[in-house]
Amino acid sequence: MNDIFENFLKFLAEEYDYLVKIKLFLLGVPDMITTGKINELEFRDFMEKYELETARFLFEKNRFKESIAGQLNIPSAQVTFKVLVNLGHTEFEETGAKIIKITNEISKLLLKISIYLDNFSRLQNKFKRFNNFLYRNDYSAAALGVEPSYNYTPGRNFYGEA
Repeated sequence: MNDIFENFLKFLAEEYDYLVKIKLFLLGVPDMITTGKINELEFRDFMEKYELETARFLFEKNRFKESIAGQLNIPSAQVTFKVLVNLGHTEFEETGAKIIKITNEISKLLLKISIYLDNFSRLQNKFKRFNNFLYRNDYSAAALGVEPSYNYTPGRNFYGEA
């Protein structure tokens, strides 16, 4: 029976290490976006992979909960970190608190990044419109509908673009 608990603790420790790597990556995403190392499409790909990894984590966690519930003869919905701690497995208290804390931090970071991406893309579109105006050869009303042949590269600041 202790083997199940040890495997569950090992699984949670591996997931915590993975979540720490995700958090460190997310902390650097705004800098990567502004320097052009990553774009919105690549970030969406990352989010899809993260969602798949989260689904795998939930599946494995539920599998462990079911095996522990089978050993304790209780419904799997009642197997929580608090129940495991009350049964004498105090090592789950610290591990559960760490995992809950880091998942909350990751959720906040994802919200901040989504707001940042929205503002960044809005700013880049304004720069594009401004550059289209600056590099126009003809400023008359007849030339307003003509697109200039200026190649726009996002991610540079105003002084580099103007």
